[in-house]
Amino acid sequence: MKLIPAIIFTLLLSFVFSGISAKHFKTRKSYQSFIYQKQSKVIKRFLRFNNAISEGETIRRRVRLRTKLLNEIHNSAKIIDSLSAFKNDSAHKDFIAFRDSSLSFMKIYYDISNDDYKSLIGIRNVAGRTFSEMKLTLLTKESVFKKSAYSNIALCIQSSEFMKMRSVKKDKLIALMEQEQSANNYFDSVYFIFLKNYLQESSMLAAIDAKDAHDVERQSDTLSKYAAEGLEQLDSAKTFRGDPSLLKNLKRSLKLYTKETDKKTNLITDYIFEAIDFKKTKATYDQKATHPADDVKSYKKSVKEFNKKLKKFNKTMAGIYKTRKRILSGWNFTSDTFFENHLPE
Repeated sequence: MKLIPAIIFTLLLSFVFSGISAKHFKTRKSYQSFIYQKQSKVIKRFLRFNNAISEGETIRRRVRLRTKLLNEIHNSAKIIDSLSAFKNDSAHKDFIAFRDSSLSFMKIYYDISNDDYKSLIGIRNVAGRTFSEMKLTLLTKESVFKKSAYSNIALCIQSSEFMKMRSVKKDKLIALMEQEQSANNYFDSVYFIFLKNYLQESSMLAAIDAKDAHDVERQSDTLSKYAAEGLEQLDSAKTFRGDPSLLKNLKRSLKLYTKETDKKTNLITDYIFEAIDFKKTKATYDQKATHPADDVKSYKKSVKEFNKKLKKFNKTMAGIYKTRKRILSGWNFTSDTFFENHLPE
């Protein structure tokens, strides 16, 4: 397994080693423990930063956590690169290989945090993300996990060789990252169904605002289709480590979307057509300078009937937006609770 030489990482980060005194270790174990401490701090800061991306925390907090992470990597790499082999070491090559593996680990995490995650720093909070943003998040996280997993395993193997162990045991921190990845993958699979329906309802609401009855029908039919597909997927979906919260919340949301399209779309499109007809009636009435008594009576009747339909339409839309707010609030609460329960601290 080819590892990146220490000098490359040194040049990339423009490290200056003035004021750093070389540390000396008496045993391989003490040297390995020191490296482990630096690795542990970096991974824990990385997990906190990654959680901030997953949970949609504020951009300011993401930037702050990313800065702390990069500083941790920078400082750790400077110290590791300045280390001297421990006294009475007869296997200098083992020391060099382990040190270079440690620096390679630091470089990979630096590149991930500085480059791979750069596009996600300013991305919107979870509920406001578009399909393209969701896809970008998923692909980035998948790529990041592969790179970080490779780096962790490479260092774990090199550490075992350095300590002259016969077998390689999985590091606890690697297990934590796998736990995080597992939780994120599960959440993403459920969230994608939620987002697909949530955004489709947004398209339907936009059509309603545009007073385009035919587009409302098309968007409503698509929402009904997405909700039905989602409910069908949930029939075979499994809980995450016995936690059904995301599935239950999603099922409630999809049933509300189904109810919305089944019982409210026709009322909305009928109102839009009525509004168009009333606008024509009003325009015709306004064009006349004088109006016979029968015309006035007929027009007042039209106004009264239209106002009733307008009141009913407004009540329907108020109900839709209230339900939409409840769906989003419920999803956010359930998501936060899910991550609190399943992401490593």
